[in-house]
Amino acid sequence: MACVGVDPEDDRRLGAVLVVVTWNSADVLPGLLDSLELGMAGLRWRLVVADNASADGTPDVVRTLAPDALLVETGRNAGYAAAFNAALEAVGP
Repeated sequence: MACVGVDPEDDRRLGAVLVVVTWNSADVLPGLLDSLELGMAGLRWRLVVADNASADGTPDVVRTLAPDALLVETGRNAGYAAAFNAALEAVGP
């Protein structure tokens, strides 16, 4: 994967922030990330992955295939809503 997202230090407005909540999703993440890169081509966007304490290496997949993504690790299986909220909090206003 060549590039995902944008530089978080860039002060231009983003078109979208995409939040993906994961739990043991290492097998499906490569396909998802490929589809995001293709689907979001030409747009300014940032990927935020909130991981719910995956035991299958999901965070490592994110770090390897989407190094520009913001990875939020909840430290427990907090559930979808809590992980989503943690991702939004990490992004800030």
